[in-house]
Amino acid sequence: MTQQERLRYLVEGLVAEYNERHNEHIEIPMNEEEQFTLFRSLCNIRPAGGMPLEWMKIESEYLNILAHEKGIVTINDM
Repeated sequence: MTQQERLRYLVEGLVAEYNERHNEHIEIPMNEEEQFTLFRSLCNIRPAGGMPLEWMKIESEYLNILAHEKGIVTINDM
């Protein structure tokens, strides 16, 4: 699964949950940058609670790869 596919999967899960809770429809953008913005926004407004295990696994993979690609800044780098 590519990073783009992981992101799409994560966004679809969050949108489905949001639609169910709020009875509102959210369009998923085609653009990867806009999908990431939607992913972050939905994560920020989502109440704390569990998600399906598969979703959590894919989120972990996605975020680990993202952190690896961006690199981690240490205090010595500042």
